Amino acid sequence: MRLPVSLRREIDLSALGWGVLLIAPFVVVGVVSGDQLALQLCFLAVCLLIPAYQLGLPPLATAVHTVATIATCALLFAAAARPFVFVIVTAATAITTIWLTRYGGRLRTLGTFFFIPALYLACELHELPNGTNELGRLLLLSPIAGGAVIAVELARRRISGIRPPANAEHALLTSLLRGVEIGEAESRWVTHAIAVFVAVLVATAIAETFDMDQRQWVIWSSVSVITGDQRAAIGKFGVRATGVAVGAPIGLLAGWLLPQTQFVYSLALIALLLTLLAIPRYPLAFILRSFFTGLAAMAAGGAAVIAESRVENVILGGVIGVLALLVVAALRRELPRRPVA
Repeated sequence: MRLPVSLRREIDLSALGWGVLLIAPFVVVGVVSGDQLALQLCFLAVCLLIPAYQLGLPPLATAVHTVATIATCALLFAAAARPFVFVIVTAATAITTIWLTRYGGRLRTLGTFFFIPALYLACELHELPNGTNELGRLLLLSPIAGGAVIAVELARRRISGIRPPANAEHALLTSLLRGVEIGEAESRWVTHAIAVFVAVLVATAIAETFDMDQRQWVIWSSVSVITGDQRAAIGKFGVRATGVAVGAPIGLLAGWLLPQTQFVYSLALIALLLTLLAIPRYPLAFILRSFFTGLAAMAAGGAAVIAESRVENVILGGVIGVLALLVVAALRRELPRRPVA
């Protein structure tokens, strides 16, 4: 049975299929063993697959991406013991999401999915009473996630007949990203980098001062909206605020109606991860991510406060990010880009 044309436009079926193939073994192990590490490795694998799939990263680049992400996760985890240090280290690390765009705007994807897993996993592990041991296990087993991504990508390219482009030479990281079609550089990367540093500095300081739950959401939300120019940033903030305000309550309702079991929780997490990869249109993807967050929270026996926290943190982080970009752009006297006719 073929999907309707309208639905096929909203779902990248190829990405969905390969994503399912990648995460299935991790999910099976996690459900059977009840070990949260399997789901953490699954999350890491998806974050590694997205730039590998979208940018056509060669295996060596994916391997370096894996090592860099896990090393940064360990750094953030260690810094979390001292709030002031965590604020500075997180803000400095966040600049990576922008720095890469000086070599090509499309590399924002690589920067994003380097910072997101490092931040989210570090915050999640820091909340655990045996977080240091769990971090050690994650460091030890992270090559499994990287290896799985490399294997899936090589299989996909072989089956699809995809080969690296003929003009594969590029200066970025010498030969590591050879074969990547980088595209046009982001002309405002300096403004974006400064704005990201300021936004993450403020967001992390607020999260640490008030000991906020799920602080990674407010931190990442402050970074996510800093894109394009001022108009684009405000527009993306509106999309995220609307998406979380719509998706999270519906997810809570669905979670309340469905049984609160490990099976439902696992399915919600699987679906959430797949939206990162298989839903190209950002507004729909973010609504679905917020929906599955609310569903997972209820299925895990949690309270509505978890989804409420996501709504608050996304909006707070977005406001911080937009204000940071507006102030930095004004100080650097950068005007919004003219709309394309």
